[in-house]
Amino acid sequence: MIQKTKDRTLRITLPSECSIADVEAHTDRLRSQIGGVERVELNAEALEEIDTAYLQLLLSMKATLDEMDVHFCLSGLCAVLDEALGLYGIGD
Repeated sequence: MIQKTKDRTLRITLPSECSIADVEAHTDRLRSQIGGVERVELNAEALEEIDTAYLQLLLSMKATLDEMDVHFCLSGLCAVLDEALGLYGIGD
């Protein structure tokens, strides 16, 4: 996961593989950088594989951002993430 903050916008780029092995470290990184931002942009363009534990991290992040009234934007939606969200009944 690559994170960059500029102009109160946190830009997150997901790697090709997002698994349970990364959840704890990525959660800690997100928590440390989420304060004070007004917008979060998530790019999932390179994603090739995601497990349900990592998907839960993304859903939890979105819920937290909603509570904080922080705008969330998803770019680079890929078939893998679209399919995973569909399994949860989320998305188009």
